[in-house]
Amino acid sequence: MGKGTITTLKAKDGHTFDAYIARPSGKPKGALVIIQEIFGLNDHMKHVGDEYAADGYLCVVPAMFDRIQKNLIIGYTEFQAGRDAVGKLTEPMILADLDACIKAASEGGKVVVWDMGKIAGSNSPNRLALFRSILLASASIPGFFEPVFISTTGGSARSEEHTSELQSHHDLVCRLLLE
Repeated sequence: MGKGTITTLKAKDGHTFDAYIARPSGKPKGALVIIQEIFGLNDHMKHVGDEYAADGYLCVVPAMFDRIQKNLIIGYTEFQAGRDAVGKLTEPMILADLDACIKAASEGGKVVVWDMGKIAGSNSPNRLALFRSILLASASIPGFFEPVFISTTGGSARSEEHTSELQSHHDLVCRLLLE
């Protein structure tokens, strides 16, 4: 498994922040933006990016706490400190940083971003069906569950096939089902 590198990204508001970029060995299947847990961009989050890259995805793992304090890493027992750090991030900050991450990830191909909160809070009559389809697609393991077809819009309406393609997760589920 390859190791990623830390790079600096720049948000549209001028803020610069670190991001861990993990690249696959060959042509990317797609790209992922992996958001850190409340503990910051720690070694575990870098490892997660490396694992997805080993499965063929270009991964961008941003240091979201760089807006609060550069290189802020919070210990796994310091939950309140993590909650406090998250509480200092505003929606415009988060969206600006995510936009920069999506731009960086786009070199890996198609980037799909599902805003589950926006979907659930919308007035669309299809919101519940879409929400359920996305959750189902995230658990669709080839060989066990059929891919999920999701109608999308983005210039023109189309139906896209979505499935989980992450082999490490497939292996775990297969072992659990066979034991």
